[in-house]
Amino acid sequence: MAWWQSSGYRSRCLPSVESEEEEEEEEEEDDGSVSSTDSDSSAIRYVLGDVTHPQAAQGDAIIVHCVDDSGRWGRGGLFTALEVRSDEPRKHYELAGQMKDLDLGNVLLFPVDDKQSRLDGQDQLALIVAQQRDGNNKLSAIFLSALDEGLKKIYAVAKRLKGTNKPSMLQFFFCVFFILFLG
Repeated sequence: MAWWQSSGYRSRCLPSVESEEEEEEEEEEDDGSVSSTDSDSSAIRYVLGDVTHPQAAQGDAIIVHCVDDSGRWGRGGLFTALEVRSDEPRKHYELAGQMKDLDLGNVLLFPVDDKQSRLDGQDQLALIVAQQRDGNNKLSAIFLSALDEGLKKIYAVAKRLKGTNKPSMLQFFFCVFFILFLG
């Protein structure tokens, strides 16, 4: 967008998954090999504690949080906890809001090690735009399609990072303030 360019804005949003899936399919067809994954590495691990300080002894971690499309940083709860950890979340989220870069399903991804960090590994924050706020400041429910799209984008990045980073496993720390009941 010309407006973004003239403002010096660079989007922090992850690319769509479709383009990456096409590239992966071509690579898999050329490879001809079948790979299996260790069931322990893909199993869900429940971790208690502060989501803003991942309990990854080593390796990289992605903290995932859902936000709305307003670009207005909240007060209290996880918003305050993230601000204690880093100045980046508020700065990037509010700027993306001003630049109209918060469509449903978008994911802003950036490092959050500027104030506090771990010795071995980098922590990043992924903000999934999964809710909308209307003109009356009323917040919608979470759009599951936007959440799904966002998680797929994060998965694609994590998969790529796992292959290029240290041999340690990339970990996800997902904070959600809702419960899904599936029938």
